[in-house]
Amino acid sequence: FENAGFITINSKKNPSASSQQILGYPDGFVLNFRNAGPQAQTVYRNILSTCVVVEKSKSIKQTVSEFEAAMDKMKLDLSYKVPVFSPGDRLTDSLSFRLTEPALHPDSDQNSWTLEGPPRARWYRRSGEAIAWQFFASKSSDAGDHRRQLLFAFDALALAASMPESNPEPLTEARCVGLDSTWTMPMPSPDQARLQLLRLVRLARLARRWPLPFWPKTTGVALKKGKTSTDSARPNASGFPEGHDPVKVLEAAFAQWASDTEDNAGGADCGLPATRVLFRGCENPYEWAPEGLPEWLPYPGTPLAWRLMAEIESWRAALNLTSA
Repeated sequence: FENAGFITINSKKNPSASSQQILGYPDGFVLNFRNAGPQAQTVYRNILSTCVVVEKSKSIKQTVSEFEAAMDKMKLDLSYKVPVFSPGDRLTDSLSFRLTEPALHPDSDQNSWTLEGPPRARWYRRSGEAIAWQFFASKSSDAGDHRRQLLFAFDALALAASMPESNPEPLTEARCVGLDSTWTMPMPSPDQARLQLLRLVRLARLARRWPLPFWPKTTGVALKKGKTSTDSARPNASGFPEGHDPVKVLEAAFAQWASDTEDNAGGADCGLPATRVLFRGCENPYEWAPEGLPEWLPYPGTPLAWRLMAEIESWRAALNLTSA
C-alpha cells in the first residue's frame, strides 16, 4: 500500500517478508509504519484497530478487501485529493549548489561556498510531472503554519538551486501538503534560487554578531493578530508591512513569546534555553533597538524584531507562496 509514503505488509513469522510473500501465510500479517510518510500514517491510523492483524478465522483475501474498502472511505473523507506515489518517485539524489556572496553584494569580498548533502525533507516527483511534493502531518495553526512556510520555502529553494541550468525536464512548482492545507510555490531558476538563499546567508552572518529576536511560531501568531486588513493576500504582498500595525504586531509577539501556552510539542519561546541565555537581562526583546546594525535591514530606528520581520516577510513575498 502506498500513499505519499510507503507502508509494507510484514508477516508475523517473517518480518522481512515482502507483501507478495505474505499471501502464503495463513496466520496473519502486520503493517509496518516505520518507513511510512506522515500522510500515509494519517490516512490509515484510524483503521488499524480492525485491519492491522488478520486472524486465522478470516481469510487474507477477505481482510484485504475490507481494508481496501476502509482505505477508500478514508480517502473520500479527506478535504483534498491525496496524491499516490510509487517507490521510484522519491527524489533521493543529494543536493549540490554553489553560493557566491558578490552576487548579492557586488562590492563585497569574494566569498563562495559549495553546499552538498541530502535534502532536509523528503521530496516526491511523479513521472511526467513538473511538480515536486513534500508532506507534513501537523494540523493548521497560526504558529505552525508560519514556521512550516519558512521551512518549505527553504527546502524548495535548495532543490531549485541544485537543478542544472539546462534541464530538459525542469521543475515548475513545489507543493507542501498538510492535513488541511497545501502550500504552493513556483520554482525559481537556479540563479534566482541561489540569490534568495544568499539573503538567508546574510541573516545567518548577522546572527553571529547579534542575538536575533525572531521566533517563527511567535511571529506567525503576531502577524495575524497585528493585521489591519482582511485581505487574505496581503501577507504575501511585496508592500509589507502594509496591512499591519507595527505596534500591534510587536505587542502581540511579546504576549505570545512570554505566554505559558504550549504550541504543538513546545512551550513558550521565552523559556527556550538558548533564548534565556542570549536575552538574559532583556525583559522585552521586541523593544530592543541596538545601534550599529547593517544598512540592508529595513526600517532603521525601529526595534530589531520589527526590522527582522520586515526583511523575512520581504524575502517570503518574493517567492510568491500561496495556500489553499
